[in-house]
Order: sequence, then structure tokens, then C-alpha cells
Amino acid sequence: MPSFAAGILPDIIVRFRERFPRVALTIRDAIANRVMDPVLSEDVDLGVMGGESIHADLDVIHRAEDCLNVIFPARHPLARMKRIEIKELTAFPLILMDPATSVRATVDAALAEGGQRVEAACEVTYMMTAVGMVRAGLGITILPASAHEVRAEPDLAARGIDDPRFVRHISVVRKRRRTLPPAAENFAKALVEYIGSANTERA
Repeated sequence: MPSFAAGILPDIIVRFRERFPRVALTIRDAIANRVMDPVLSEDVDLGVMGGESIHADLDVIHRAEDCLNVIFPARHPLARMKRIEIKELTAFPLILMDPATSVRATVDAALAEGGQRVEAACEVTYMMTAVGMVRAGLGITILPASAHEVRAEPDLAARGIDDPRFVRHISVVRKRRRTLPPAAENFAKALVEYIGSANTERA
């Protein structure tokens, strides 16, 4: 996933390279529903995908969770609220991710379960585009807490949503019954180790 590739993946690679400096890596970032196909076709060894829909021919090596935050200008009315619940989100124009992304699937499910019907003020494919739209004052957006795009924006704020449904599930997957090369096996272990420790620290 692009959020994972631009977020914590570089840190994982740095740690991996300390142990295996001669291993070369090829990264293919793609939105959620386009991660499974290259793993199934064996074009890639491992996939990191969001959502809970996993193909029957994939094995899940590790599962984790990524809470979603609402992103808004620092002087926005949301900044003055002690708690941000689902009804507050729908009171403002929403910049939403592409329907094919795991973030959008999570947001749509949470809104539907909360009895909210919302039309996106704008739909975008990349998180940096959503951040730019918010910076321009076109609305608010909902992105993973792990998204690094927000950290470079001092005029924007990120807050957790007081609703347990705004959590994205992340899976590290491989093709079932496929024997991976040793380098890929070692990288899979590094992925699981890092993601596991990151979830423990947030708990």
C-alpha cells in the first residue's frame, strides 16, 4: 500500500539492511485491491494490504491494525472539540480516498454502520492529494495514523476519532504453498517483527 510504502517501510528496510546489506529490494506500491494479483501471479514475493478480504490462495503471515485519524486545518472548529465522533465528521465536506483503497473501504463501512450517508466532496487516489485539498480549505479528510504525509504539514492537525470502527486492518501476505527464496523469508520476518513492535508501542 502507498501509505505503508511511504510510511514505515523505509524504516524496516534500514533495519533489514543492517543484517542483510547485499540484498536488493524492488518495491511496487499499489492501492489495496491491486496488491493481491502480483502476489498470486508470483511477480512479487510478499504483499502488504489493507482490508479484511483475503484471497483463498493467499496465506496471511501477520495481521495488524492501523487507527484512522481525521485531518483538518489547525484553526478548524474540530480543533476546539474534546471528542470527535462520527456525527462531527459528517458536518463538514469530506475529501475521501478512492473507493478501491482500504482506507475508503474502512471509512465507508464505519459511516454506514453509524447510520451516516455521505457523499464525498472530492475523491482522490493519493494521500498527499487529500492533504493538499485539506490545506486549501476544501474540507477534511480521514487518513491512517501511520500516514507520514500529514507530519510535514504544520498548519494541519490530526486527531483520533472516538469510534472503534475507524480502524484499518493490515495483512502481510504470501502465495499459499509457495516456497520463498531465503532473502524473502528473512524480509518477511523483518516485516512481522517491526509491525508487531510498532503495534505494541501504540497499545
